Amino acid sequence: MSDFDILRAMLTDAALARVEQRQDDRKNIVLDEQHAEQPYGLRITGAPYDTVAFRADSFPAPRDLFRCGNGECKRADYVIISRDDDENWIIYVEMKSGSTGSREEIVQQLRGAQCIVAYCRAVGREFWGEDRFLQSRAFRERFVSVRNVGQPRKRPSEPPSVPVNDRPEHMKTFSDPPRGGLRFKQLFEGKRRRS
Repeated sequence: MSDFDILRAMLTDAALARVEQRQDDRKNIVLDEQHAEQPYGLRITGAPYDTVAFRADSFPAPRDLFRCGNGECKRADYVIISRDDDENWIIYVEMKSGSTGSREEIVQQLRGAQCIVAYCRAVGREFWGEDRFLQSRAFRERFVSVRNVGQPRKRPSEPPSVPVNDRPEHMKTFSDPPRGGLRFKQLFEGKRRRS
């Protein structure tokens, strides 16, 4: 089984993002935030066929285990796992309906989602017998924050060209996304960091 087949079998339907099939062998992913006071959502257009997106915050905050003093109980909204043009991606997405949420809090939420993926890796190894499930060397990670989702539109702003968003601290931040959503490739396009 592929990683994507295992993910689809492992995750509940309630945790999976809504998918809109397209005629061009791509799909649109709808990231809904239904638990907010005013529900909102974001469409990611043109995702590859091999894409699984799930609500990272479906994983309950481990408040009965951790003291949560360093942000270890936070989780980003969604994780998108995909294969596009021979590249494997894990994209962590935190959405805000307004401009609330400090940068430090969003970084903690993105890190929490990384921990959920690490847990999924362990479940794939231990319970599905797949030693290479979501093998970290095979996937490139990207971190994204989207503000003012579902708010009355201002002029959308795309982040300036910055180093690649391969760590929570280097997240790519979008504000006032267009009603049609963001293109899948916008989530990870960027300049490469010099070594």
